Amino acid sequence: MTVVNDTLKVNQLVEIKTDGMLYRGTYPSRIEEITGNVLYLAVPIRSGELVPLRTGETIRVSYVDKDNAYSFVTRVLGRKIDPIPVLIVERPQTITRIQRRNFVRIEASLPIYFQLLEEETGEIGEGRTVDISGGGVLFTTRAGWIRANHLLRVRVDLPQLEPVVCIARVIRVGQNRISGVVYNQVACKFEDLREGQRDTIIKFIFERQRELIKKGLLWGREARDEEN
Repeated sequence: MTVVNDTLKVNQLVEIKTDGMLYRGTYPSRIEEITGNVLYLAVPIRSGELVPLRTGETIRVSYVDKDNAYSFVTRVLGRKIDPIPVLIVERPQTITRIQRRNFVRIEASLPIYFQLLEEETGEIGEGRTVDISGGGVLFTTRAGWIRANHLLRVRVDLPQLEPVVCIARVIRVGQNRISGVVYNQVACKFEDLREGQRDTIIKFIFERQRELIKKGLLWGREARDEEN
C-alpha cells in the first residue's frame, strides 16, 4: 500500500538499512529537519563511529507511526557535521506501509524482572539484559525455572524513561559463564507490546547511540573519511 509523505515529521524515530559492503545493517536514526524536497537524518553509528554512508548511496528508511509501520527508499545527497552529524537525503515521493518490521538490537545492561504469567503470586525473578530491541530482549539470570515457550510478565527498567511492562514469550534458554558463575541466558519475544512502549524502547536505543557522540567516541574513522 502506498501513502503520501505527510506521515513524516521532525523528531520521528526511524531505522536506516544499508547494504554497504563494510557496514551492512540496520541502524537507529531520527528525522532532524525537513526542508522542501530533502530530509536531514541523524547519522547512524556503529561501534562508536559514524557509519560512513556515501553520497549517491541508496538506503531504506523505516518507521512506525501510530499502529502502522512504513518504509521508503531514498538516496544520500550529502552530509553535514555541524551542529550534529546528519545525512541529507531525498524526500520520498511515495511511502509504503509494511506488514512486518525488523528491529534494531542494542547491547545494554538493564534491570529486568519477570514472573510466569500463569502464576500471578509466584516467584519474581531478577536478571540483567544483554541486549534489547523493539521486538524482544535477551537477558541473563540465576533463575533456573524458565523454559522455552513460557509466557512471562516482564518489566524492563529504562534509565530516565518509563519502565516497559508487557508479556514476553521465551524463545530459547541457554547457559553462559560470567566470572566463573553459570547464568541462564534467556531470549524472549515481546507478545503484547503497545506501540507507545515500543517507541519508548526505540527512543532509549537512539539516545544510547547519541551518548557515544557526546563522549567523542565516533570521530576517528569518519573524520578521516571526510578528509579523504
